Amino acid sequence: MKPNAQPPSGICISSHHFHRDLVVGVASYALEFLRTVARLDTVYVSVGMGSGICGLITARDLLGLNTEIVGVGAINAPATARSFARRASRRRRVRTHLRGRHRDA
Repeated sequence: MKPNAQPPSGICISSHHFHRDLVVGVASYALEFLRTVARLDTVYVSVGMGSGICGLITARDLLGLNTEIVGVGAINAPATARSFARRASRRRRVRTHLRGRHRDA
């Protein structure tokens, strides 16, 4: 997306780190999911850079649903949660485990 370009109405753009087309693609899977699984009270979505949660929010809103969308993340990778809470980008070293092996990023 070009700087200062406006996204189409109904599209959630929370970060310049992903392209609008990515959110639209994610929203297409979210539309299929929300149309197929009836009456969901809550959907939990892993939050990395934000395209997944934006796609789900967009699809939910376009369908006129009341489904609560909850973003989740690894406890040892708190940068997204801290950035959201402070409304500003935060960086932090990530220390997570994958299949019993220690990983640093």
